Amino acid sequence: MQKIIIAALILFFPHIAHAQSQYSCSALREEASYGKEYKDLKYLLEGKDGWLFRSGQDLQADYGFRHGNDLLLQKLTKGLKSKGIDLVIAFPPTRGIAGYQQAPLTDPLANSFDPAMALRGYKKMIEDLNEDGVHIVGTPEVKAREGYFFKADHHWKPAGADEMAQAVATYIKTLPSYAALKKTEYKTVTKPEVDNDPTFGPAIQAICKKNVPPEKVALTETSPANAAEGDAILGDSKSEIVLVGGSNSNREVNDLNFSGRLKEYLSADIYNAAISGGGIDDAIMNYLGSNEYKTNPPKIIIWEIPGYYALDGGVVGTRLRQLQAATFRACDKPIAESKGAALNGEVLQEQKIPSSTPYYFGVKFAQPIKEEFTATFTFDNGKTDELKYKPSKGYPGDGAFFYAPDAPADANLTSVSIKGVSGTADVSVCAFPASE
Repeated sequence: MQKIIIAALILFFPHIAHAQSQYSCSALREEASYGKEYKDLKYLLEGKDGWLFRSGQDLQADYGFRHGNDLLLQKLTKGLKSKGIDLVIAFPPTRGIAGYQQAPLTDPLANSFDPAMALRGYKKMIEDLNEDGVHIVGTPEVKAREGYFFKADHHWKPAGADEMAQAVATYIKTLPSYAALKKTEYKTVTKPEVDNDPTFGPAIQAICKKNVPPEKVALTETSPANAAEGDAILGDSKSEIVLVGGSNSNREVNDLNFSGRLKEYLSADIYNAAISGGGIDDAIMNYLGSNEYKTNPPKIIIWEIPGYYALDGGVVGTRLRQLQAATFRACDKPIAESKGAALNGEVLQEQKIPSSTPYYFGVKFAQPIKEEFTATFTFDNGKTDELKYKPSKGYPGDGAFFYAPDAPADANLTSVSIKGVSGTADVSVCAFPASE
């Protein structure tokens, strides 16, 4: 009853909630305040002890699969495995799950967030995907609790990175591919505390004209236990494990040492291909387009995906279709192709490619592009699959693009158009290998 009364008071008298606020203001509760620059942060809600939560990402509780992305994750896993690569997804909990004791649970904008329900959904999703053959690792026990994440920053703290690294390493050691890896011992040391500027701070300053102070953090650093082995590793770029992800895995300032902790717990070298400030797929997409992947494929790829990404979302599904195709890239014997096709129009036409043979579409641009474009796949039952493509951060220099269209089961692909970019390109349709 007390929670209901408090929620009602906040709903009808929002100024009461912010009377003693450190960082909030009434403008934070208005969508227009976030504009384009801070749209992904809405709504910033103040919790206890100086904590800030994003209502849309930190306080989510839905982990179901309704749109087939679980099947796409299976296909991506199988595709990489057919090339001798184990894909392992590191999927940490949200800040709402880890720091629920600090969350503003009675706030009307908190989406009636239920930490227990969110934890059950998070845990079940991981269990279900593993049963389906997808290697995904989480930390539902959340040993570090509120120490897992920063108070006003979406990144994990060193304790969270350490906890996730231990869980991932424990899982990888159960895979047959791990036994054959070259082993090297690593050690980790703790460095003096530094200031960490909170990523939510600029939004609070812009909207509320309040400053969120830096948070002290003791960073860690990992290096080979044997100096001679360290010199040998520095001269060898052929790491058998590759890490892809965003700034949790490779931060330009105050790196949280996730890759180092993985090295320590796996006793193995890791090539860190993560991209600071990148999205869910920037790093892995760029890696699959790199010469390193083509000439020296790894045994294991660790894909760090922040837990606030809804893996069942439509955007994620589109990216998984791109990755599924990029795993195989150009084929030697296309089902259909067009050399030097003029862009900004139809690049493949008068086709009749049945969906009974799984296929993917590939483009080799005459020169690398930076523009956004739209690719439209048309089928003979009148349906289309439209892809709005935006080159990722650090877009690979080979100018290639791949995608497995969402083809209706009872229809043939008849044409493909690419609009929004000029020039020419070689386009092709390739069949997925039978083992995929």
